[in-house]
Amino acid sequence: MHVLVPGAPVIDWQANVEPPGEFIHNSHSYGYHSAYHISSLLSVNNQNNAGFCYTEANRGVELGLFHGLPGKGQFHSDVFVVNDEIDNSGRPQPMIYQVIECENASGKTRAVKVWELVNEEGINLIRDEIIVK
Repeated sequence: MHVLVPGAPVIDWQANVEPPGEFIHNSHSYGYHSAYHISSLLSVNNQNNAGFCYTEANRGVELGLFHGLPGKGQFHSDVFVVNDEIDNSGRPQPMIYQVIECENASGKTRAVKVWELVNEEGINLIRDEIIVK
């Protein structure tokens, strides 16, 4: 008897963040971009129909990466697209910190992306990692 067990979910996440707003100088703290534009293409293959994904951590900045939601339950595979501008002036953040986790019976896959918003010259991706557990 052979039992086929699917592997851990496969995540391919391509994202770009650009500063369409002005850079705010702050003499008492860090400077920051007043807004940023995110273009994201997230492709997930959970390798079975019972897999699910969610935003594990975001430090208060919800990007709605799963068709405008923070997660999606029980699906085999899907492609999620975000093309949005985020206002960063109300409660300015020095970075965009996003951790996505997809899980099935075989394991978990985590995607981590961190962009730094304190450089006047542009927005830098400082962490881009896929972790399979």
